Amino acid sequence: MLRMARVATVMGSLIFATNLLYGDSNAPGGPTIPPCTKRATKITYVNGVWNTSIGEVQTSVVALKEALTKAGINTPVSYIYSPFSGYASDAVQSAAYQAYGQSSLQFIDSVTAAAAASEGLPPPPSLLDYGAASFRSTIDPIKEQMLESISERRPRVFVCHSRGNLACNAAYRELADAHVVGLENIGIVGVAVPDTRPPPGHYDYITFKSDSIIGSIPGALPPNFGQYDSGQNGAKPGAAHDFVDTYLQTQYTSSIGGAVISENIQAKLIGMIAKMQQAVEAETFPCDGTVL
Repeated sequence: MLRMARVATVMGSLIFATNLLYGDSNAPGGPTIPPCTKRATKITYVNGVWNTSIGEVQTSVVALKEALTKAGINTPVSYIYSPFSGYASDAVQSAAYQAYGQSSLQFIDSVTAAAAASEGLPPPPSLLDYGAASFRSTIDPIKEQMLESISERRPRVFVCHSRGNLACNAAYRELADAHVVGLENIGIVGVAVPDTRPPPGHYDYITFKSDSIIGSIPGALPPNFGQYDSGQNGAKPGAAHDFVDTYLQTQYTSSIGGAVISENIQAKLIGMIAKMQQAVEAETFPCDGTVL
C-alpha cells in the first residue's frame, strides 16, 4: 500500500506543497522509494550582486563543476539565478537587509521622502516596496528548493556567493523559524560573505582577506583565508571578490611590501564543499513522512 505524505508551508507570499509516495515491498512492482532511503546529493549555486548576467552565472556553475570533478566529486551542480537591478539599489537593499531587515527600508523611505518634500518634489518610489519584492524573488525559490530536497530525501549543499549569501541565509532562517523538520539535510557554504551572522545548522564559509568588497562592509563575518588583509596598502589585485577569478583560483598571487605569495583558494573552497556534503549525508531523514 502506498502512503502519501504532504508537505505544506505558508510563509508570506510563499505557498509550497508537494506529495511523496512511500514504497511498500509488498506492493506490485516493488517499492517506489523505500522509507528513509536517501537520494543522491545535489549542489546549488546562488550568485551575487553587481548585476550578474545569467550567462556569467552559468559560467560560474561550469567552473565550479570542473573544480569539483577534478577533486573527484561528481555531484550534480545547478543554480538559482538571482537577477539584480544594478549597483546602487542592490547595495542599499543588501545593506538594509543585512543590518536591520525590513525596518531599515522603511527608515530609508522616510528619509528620502522628507528630502524630496523639502525641495518641493514628490516622494520617490518606495524602496520598501521595490526592495522587498526584489529580495523575495530570490529568497522564495531557495526556500522551495530546500523544501523540495527534504521532501525527496535528497541532501543538498548551497554554495552562495556575495549577496547570494543574504538570500540563502534568510531562506534557511525562515524555514528554521517555521520549525521545518529535516533542515539538517541542507548545508550552506558561503563564499565572500557580507552577512553579519551565520544561519543555524550545517554552515561554513570562506572570505578572502584580500576581498576589499567584503572588507568594506561593517560587521560582516571576518575574513578567514589568505595572508594579506584587504585594508593593507598594496595588496593586489583589485577587489579580489569575483567567484571564478578569485575563489576558484588554484594559484592566486598577492603582493605587499615587496613580498609575493601564491595561494590556492580553490582547494580550500572545494574542501569545504566536500566536508559539507559529508555532513549532510551523515544526517537521517524523518521516516514517517512528516517534514513540517
